Order: sequence, then C-alpha cells, then structure tokens
Amino acid sequence: AAHAAALDKVQAEYTTALAATEAGHATLAEAADAELDSLRAAFAAERALADARSQKQSSDRRKEAAAHARGVRSALAEELATAKTEHAADVGRLQEALDAATTAHA
Repeated sequence: AAHAAALDKVQAEYTTALAATEAGHATLAEAADAELDSLRAAFAAERALADARSQKQSSDRRKEAAAHARGVRSALAEELATAKTEHAADVGRLQEALDAATTAHA
C-alpha cells in the first residue's frame, strides 16, 4: 500500500510537472508568436517608410522636371519675343527702303 501511495504521489508530481512544462511551452510559443507579430509590424512600418520616401523622391524629381520645363519654356518665350522684335525691325527697314526706292523711281 505504501508503495502504491508513493507511486501515486510520484505520478501526481510528474503530472503536475508535465502540465507546468506544457504551460511553459505554450507561454514560450505565445511569446514567440508575439515577437514574430512584432517583427512583422516593424517590417511593415519600415516598408511603408521606404515607400513614402520613394514617393517623395519621385515627387521631388517630378517637381524639378516641371521647374526645368518652365525655365526652358520661359527662355524660349524670351528668344521668340526677341526674334519677333528683330523681325519687325527688319520688315520696317525693308519697307522704308522700298518706299525710298519707289519714291526715287517715281
């Protein structure tokens, strides 16, 4: 009887130890899952930050390209205005010369 009681006690202690070990493993598994979730969230945040930086750089490049295009357009507009002015002056001189020639001929 004493042997059976001792065996029951050992079995009870073993059962308790096994339950504690399983609970510890479950806790470790939950902690590992939580850590993994945390890492996934951190990775997602890093990726979102990288995407935002990339979009900003892309936007900055578009702004720079647009500013450059405006500068080129402005320079071309100035050149065109100068060319028109010079052309008008040339036409005026030719008209005067034609008028003078016509008057001299008449």
